[in-house]
Amino acid sequence: MPQGGRESDGVARGRGVVARLTPGHITLAYLIVSFTWILGSDWVVESILGESINTARAQTIKGLAFITLVGLLLYVLMSRAERDRRRAETRLRESEERHRRIVEAAQEGIWLLDSRWRTTFVNPRLCEMLGYEASEMLGRALDEFLFEGDKAEAQALMERREQGVAETHDFRLRRKDGTHVWTIVSTSPIVDSRGAFTGVLTMLADISERKRVEDALHALAAASSRSRGRDALRDLSAVLVETLGVRCALVAERSPDHPERVRTLAMLDRGVHLDEVEYDLRGTPCAVVLNGTDVVTPSNVCALYPDDALLREMGVEGYAGAPLFDSDGAVTGIISVLHDRPIEDAEITRSVLRVFASRAASELLRVRAEKERDESEERYRTLVETSPDGVFIQSEGRFAFVNSTMVRMLGAPSSEEVIGRQVLDMFHERDRPAVAERIRRLNEEQIPAEPREEKMLRLDGGEIDVEVTASPYRLNGKPGAQVIVRDVSARKHAERELREREEQYRAVFESAADGLEIFDMEGNLVEANPKACEMHGWSHEEFLALTPDQFIDESSMGQFADCVETVRAGRVFEARAMNKRRDGTPFPIEARGTLMMYAGKPHMLALVRDVTEQVRSERRQSLMMQELDHRVKNNLAAVLSLAEQSIASTESLEAFRNSFVGRVRALATTHAALARTRWEGVLLAEVLHETLGAYNADGLQRVTMHGEDIALPPHAALPVCLTLHELATNAVKYGALSVPEGRVEVRWETRSKAMEKGEMRVEWRELDGPRLDGHKQEGFGSELIRGMIEYELGGTVIFEYPVSGVVCRMAFPLDMAPSEAHDAIRDRSRRDGSRPEGLEAS
Repeated sequence: MPQGGRESDGVARGRGVVARLTPGHITLAYLIVSFTWILGSDWVVESILGESINTARAQTIKGLAFITLVGLLLYVLMSRAERDRRRAETRLRESEERHRRIVEAAQEGIWLLDSRWRTTFVNPRLCEMLGYEASEMLGRALDEFLFEGDKAEAQALMERREQGVAETHDFRLRRKDGTHVWTIVSTSPIVDSRGAFTGVLTMLADISERKRVEDALHALAAASSRSRGRDALRDLSAVLVETLGVRCALVAERSPDHPERVRTLAMLDRGVHLDEVEYDLRGTPCAVVLNGTDVVTPSNVCALYPDDALLREMGVEGYAGAPLFDSDGAVTGIISVLHDRPIEDAEITRSVLRVFASRAASELLRVRAEKERDESEERYRTLVETSPDGVFIQSEGRFAFVNSTMVRMLGAPSSEEVIGRQVLDMFHERDRPAVAERIRRLNEEQIPAEPREEKMLRLDGGEIDVEVTASPYRLNGKPGAQVIVRDVSARKHAERELREREEQYRAVFESAADGLEIFDMEGNLVEANPKACEMHGWSHEEFLALTPDQFIDESSMGQFADCVETVRAGRVFEARAMNKRRDGTPFPIEARGTLMMYAGKPHMLALVRDVTEQVRSERRQSLMMQELDHRVKNNLAAVLSLAEQSIASTESLEAFRNSFVGRVRALATTHAALARTRWEGVLLAEVLHETLGAYNADGLQRVTMHGEDIALPPHAALPVCLTLHELATNAVKYGALSVPEGRVEVRWETRSKAMEKGEMRVEWRELDGPRLDGHKQEGFGSELIRGMIEYELGGTVIFEYPVSGVVCRMAFPLDMAPSEAHDAIRDRSRRDGSRPEGLEAS
């Protein structure tokens, strides 16, 4: 066996060959082996025994070997045949079981008949459809399940099956209880190997519900073709009663005056039509239907809805209802049936109701539309009579109708004084030719007349200014026009006043301190005041010749389009945007767009204010707030870190107090220095003076400092200050400053002399202090210094411990300030008195 317990590829292939051997292969192998044995057996036997043998003994050995070989071949053949037989039987049983389950679980009926058309097999579904047990149907002839009137048709179909024709068709079968069931039948003839007819395989599906719905549709179509509106709803209720064989059918809608009640539009009960029956919805199945849900309760409906008094009064046993929907999916009403006996087939009733509901919904919409049309006509009639404008109908050049406003406008006592008069006679002589042409075009060409201002004459001879609009109108089949006349005398007076106010507004417009720009509703500039022209750097004529993209920055063109759309919609638009000056320089503005009338048409008035200085101020304030927030957070983090480090490195409260207070005071000192320069930077010499100046009191020079006049940026000042404080504190406690004769030298330099980005190098050297043993002596202070220089500033720190005293060398990158910034920091330090004298670069 190969490694891992798996067969080798050769063994696997060998087994595959044996599995594919057939009796023919084995017989052939048997013949080959036999002939081979006969021809070469002597040599094989002698080779095995290693000696010559006599003939008798050789024959015996060869015979035994041959019998053994034949036995093995027969065993292989018989074993394989037996295995194949068992497998075939197993597959056959599984296939039969699988098909049996399919047949028994099929939703279609399966019916096998022999050549004499007698039943040989039926599945459970067919028994269920016809109401029989399987034992009752087996052996019975097909015509026992047919109605007498259908046997002739069935005989013709059987003859076609015997001729080998397979077909699908609808057919009615008789159930055991004498009722019928409609089925769709798919039949296929069964023939033997010689092609002789031996029977039929039939698949049947119950389509009784479909047939009933089809009958209902035919009845519905017939009813729909006869009537419309309310009459159609009455016909639908009658057809529904007849189709379903129920006592009552109704179509109803929710009462417009009382939403908790419904009102029938059509109701047929025991053959009598009842109109507009109203009943309370609470506790009724109709309330459920109006929520958009079908309800079918075949029996005992009064028990399910005990609060429905109408059902109890009518003695209803079964109820079914379906909602009516409009085109938007909203429920508009219900259609329902009621019966004093149980409803027989709930699903068929539901299907039929849904079919009728669609038609009823359409007719209900028609009824509502007719009602709205009648109400609309009444409203129109009322509107015309009460209209503040004069309305008249002109036919063949004469007044055919006038409303009450027109009568008053013409100064007539009644409409009879006006009707029949020539229309032209009531217009000023100057306007009559134009009016006559408009009347001709209205009557002959049916072209509407645009609004036009004219003068009309009153019956008392007075004149009135009017605006006249007319549209074609046919009265009694004759061409005419419907004319609307508006008295514009007051408007004319107002226009005169408006012109005076416009002159006043022009003065304000010209002298406004903000830019005022007027655009048409397409976004084109049509007017601008002097301030707007000055703001953009153009003369008035030049500015009006520009398109918006020439003085509005590209980034704000989208806002300008939004402004036009907003104002066009009648709303106010406010935004901050960017315009550009004549030289192309962008500048910020605040704009407010409103709708206004200009030259008699809607325009957009844009108030434009230059907010350059305001934006700068806001930006400075924002930066200051951000900087303040950043610095406060950094300071709090630094104080917290110092507290934690001081706690970790001290053993008593007093030691913690001295350590922590000293470090915080060093921070405060550096902050004060930075504040004096407005956080632009601080001179390193000033930091050294603030930290070490106290040790040079009384004229002593215990600390000497040598280096360039270098300004540290804010981010470097705090770590350097804390580092120097730690070195000084250690020197006072243990180092050179702990003895009177001890002293400290501090030297610094930068790698770049041109004040560019470079590297700062600082050396702290203690002299004449307590002698050291030369060994490394580092504690918490050393760790703090490394944290400040190496991690905060990305630099390096080297401590040395010669006998003469501690030496600390530091180097860190430094973004050097420009020379003018450096000079400003130095001048401000001198001006504030904070820069130590005598600390010039040495």
